[in-house]
Amino acid sequence: MRLKLFWQLGLGYLLLLLLALAVVYGYTVRVLERNILESTFSHLDALIRVAATRPPEIDDIEALQEWTEWMAQSGARVTVIAHDGLVLADSYEEPRAMENHAQRPEIRGAFLNGRGRATRFSNTLKTELVYLAVRYDWGPSPPIALRLAQPQVQVRAAIAEVRRPMASVSLFVLLIGGGLSLVFSRSRLDMDGDAMKGRHLVEITRHNEILTMVESVLVKGERMESEITTPGPDSRDLLDRAAPVGERGAVLVLLDITDIRKLERVRRDFVANVSHELRTPLTAIQGFAETLLSGALDEPENSRRFVTIIRDHATRLGRLTEDLLKLSRIEAGKVEIELRSVATRDIVDQCVETSKLKSNEKQQTLEIEWPDETPEALADPNALLEVLQNLVDNAVQYTPEGRRIIVRGAFNQDETCILVIDDGIGIPEAYHDRIFERFYRVDAARSRSVGGTGLGLAIARHLVDLMHGRIELESRLGQGSVFTVFLPRSDKPSS
Repeated sequence: MRLKLFWQLGLGYLLLLLLALAVVYGYTVRVLERNILESTFSHLDALIRVAATRPPEIDDIEALQEWTEWMAQSGARVTVIAHDGLVLADSYEEPRAMENHAQRPEIRGAFLNGRGRATRFSNTLKTELVYLAVRYDWGPSPPIALRLAQPQVQVRAAIAEVRRPMASVSLFVLLIGGGLSLVFSRSRLDMDGDAMKGRHLVEITRHNEILTMVESVLVKGERMESEITTPGPDSRDLLDRAAPVGERGAVLVLLDITDIRKLERVRRDFVANVSHELRTPLTAIQGFAETLLSGALDEPENSRRFVTIIRDHATRLGRLTEDLLKLSRIEAGKVEIELRSVATRDIVDQCVETSKLKSNEKQQTLEIEWPDETPEALADPNALLEVLQNLVDNAVQYTPEGRRIIVRGAFNQDETCILVIDDGIGIPEAYHDRIFERFYRVDAARSRSVGGTGLGLAIARHLVDLMHGRIELESRLGQGSVFTVFLPRSDKPSS
């Protein structure tokens, strides 16, 4: 009788665990699929917003085709469709060979509601694609639809990458839970009623929201669900679900959704930052253009100053657009890195020569300190040039007049190191962890005044990562900064 009861309890706990895992796994996978798909649409929407800052010449088919190919550098397929469904330009297929797109669901939605999206099979690419189309009215010509598409195989791959570890974890939890259920069943049989008295959930957790939720479930007999954030430096976002079991029991499931919430915050912040960064120069361009049209054109001194301001903001928009497309290509894995032995001193010489004019205008001392027999680095020369040029330009921009900037070489047993040292304004230690994030600025107003886009350090970090290196910052407010790029050494030392 005792053995039979032992197996009944053990199998009961195991089946309950299996059911809970199946429900949580199924629900989580559906939520992740929906979030990843929405993230893909948000990515395409951000690219369309970038496209709006550089509208094409609708009446020039050749220029329109070049524009679609420029936009396609982001990794998305770009198509421009006329109001009658005729394909005007496409980054993948010859437009004249493509059939009329008037009945495509995303195109119908774009012309009817201003925006349309769909997920369907592409007869051209022979694969599932995620489509987002937006109607635009540029100039006196009839409206057109700008459509961007991304292969759904990327979405499926992202979901598969999440499913595999979830399935492994679920199997592991099931195996461990099965053993623990048998052990717990035996302990329940070995304990008498007095030994179980006085045990409370508070012995396991002191989180007030969890205790309150379980108490409410026990009192009301109803299922409850809430989200909590654990306190402390390593806080986690948890999805809590509690349900009554029997007349006097309850089951509590805690699901860690920290990564999901982090991805949602990153997506929201990115869209908000892109919108803000584009709005600032566009507002200035619009304002000064209206001032010129209101009569300032007849004032030579003011009109020239206003046109100069418009040109500067348009240049900044161009830099921002190029950086966004570049960052998008890097994060999408579209940038090819060719690692080979590189004489880092040659790259440094190019960067310093390029920045020399700006440093001379600010009466700064820009020097190179390079030890003899510095080993060559295993790197991509173009990527390394872009990284170092960004660091040297930042040092020149944020270092006051008359100060000193040094580009220094160093090496250790495994790495070649390049240090960019300045005695400029410095960066508070509290911002060191976030300085390489997209659009993050310690002093946003100062960064914009010197023409920064807020993407340079993010691009630099990604490129260094692709070269299997790392980039580190040492800085204190008012005491300057040291950015150090570490790259793997190659076998051949440079002379």
